[in-house]
Amino acid sequence: MLYQQLAFVFVIQSIPSVYGQSCPSFWKTIASDLSSNFLENGECNGRARQAIRFGFHDAFAWTAQAGGGADGSLLLNPEEITREENSNMQDYHTFLTDKRTSYQNQYGQIGAADLIQFAAQVAVRTCPGGPRVKTVIGRIDSSTAGPTGQLNRGFGDTATQAAILANWQSKGFSAKDVAALLGSHTVSRATISQPQGIPTDGQQDATPGRWDTEYFKDTLNPPQNVWPLESDKNCAVKGTEVGDWFQSFIDNAGAWDVAYTDAAYRLSLVGVSNDFSAGFIDCTDALPAGASAKMIRSAPVNGRAR
Repeated sequence: MLYQQLAFVFVIQSIPSVYGQSCPSFWKTIASDLSSNFLENGECNGRARQAIRFGFHDAFAWTAQAGGGADGSLLLNPEEITREENSNMQDYHTFLTDKRTSYQNQYGQIGAADLIQFAAQVAVRTCPGGPRVKTVIGRIDSSTAGPTGQLNRGFGDTATQAAILANWQSKGFSAKDVAALLGSHTVSRATISQPQGIPTDGQQDATPGRWDTEYFKDTLNPPQNVWPLESDKNCAVKGTEVGDWFQSFIDNAGAWDVAYTDAAYRLSLVGVSNDFSAGFIDCTDALPAGASAKMIRSAPVNGRAR
């Protein structure tokens, strides 16, 4: 088991874990190195966006029948990264592959699946305003490509709220989870030109370098030079399952942080059984302090439940 290997190699220095096991201290060094690559001029950059997206794409390629999930295959399988939905992350794939090689040369075995999800949470935390998502180590890597057809497109037949919600529900997520996780588009930019006039690098909210609730407002009433995705607009409609949750997060950072961190943690473990993940090492404390030093427990009481 990977976490046993890590604990064996590095037992001299460790970060205390609330779960009774120690996170090897080199993960804090890795977090610092990754974070320095995710921040530019005080805002999270394109590489941070790709890290968040890469973590989602690796985890979401899963079905109960075919398997897959957060297993590192997006980094390890040469075919999976060439799929249409992944091909514009080739540069980040190369970046993370090179980083993993460097880290392994210094620290020993570093799992691809763990590094993908760890980097995603470092990226979220590096964005000004980004919350701290529970981050664990211990996944088993697989070089078998995840199942195809699991990612809804931003436009077209699979961009309806019904199609999106059905897909997420098949993986154990609720309408509230979908609305919360869509909020990561607060730092989103289009990597290529899209339908409906969205240009390359077109942003989905007015502050794409900051993690904030601007996205929820801008999806409904986009200001100049903001281009919401069709899928996001479909999920934002008032009076619908996802839409009511979506609109509840407008100007309510506390509620969104709580919902996002819960859903994002579970997303990082898609395809991993609860019994198996119960033995993982908690490395949340290795994440960066955060540009805003914001912690979920400091959210206003009236923002934690709605």
